[in-house]
Amino acid sequence: MVFYNGILVDSRYYSETIADADADLYIGYYPHVVDPHYANCKIDELRITKGTARWTEDFTPPARPYERSTKLLLHFDDDQGATTFIDDSLSGHVVTPEGDVHMEGDTGEWDSHAVFDGDGDYLSLADNDDWDLGDGNFTIDFRVNFSSLPDSGGSETAWMVIIDQYLDDGNNWALGLEEYGGSNYRWGFVA
Repeated sequence: MVFYNGILVDSRYYSETIADADADLYIGYYPHVVDPHYANCKIDELRITKGTARWTEDFTPPARPYERSTKLLLHFDDDQGATTFIDDSLSGHVVTPEGDVHMEGDTGEWDSHAVFDGDGDYLSLADNDDWDLGDGNFTIDFRVNFSSLPDSGGSETAWMVIIDQYLDDGNNWALGLEEYGGSNYRWGFVA
């Protein structure tokens, strides 16, 4: 299920086990096509929870940052311009920035976030059993503010991948958002 601002927007069901891709995890980058996709957005409070489906029906998005009991927790709460990204989960994964992805401050409820400019910016994390989502419950959620929306040019559905792991066509998974025709660039919560 995919929720946007707490409202169910997609409920596709996959009965197959999500394969162990034995590959790095990417945030903001989908390199597995002829023309690689780079996210053009701001991301905050990205979390992967294994073994728990946190959201199963419409809900009110959290008003505060998350606790630390998850497999990956990126608060993106460092100083303006910082390029060191820390996993605040108990796993403490090493996060490697590529391009000029950095943190930026903003006014409002969420004081800082990671900025991906759509031109070679992404984060990578080495393969780990924490990304082997298998056939049990799991949750991936984050706040996002798009700098531009994916555009299909009218020929096919356009989508922006936010997080993925890919070894080959039989060993992969991705979470992306399809174009939705809006142009109001505000913070939204995706789960």
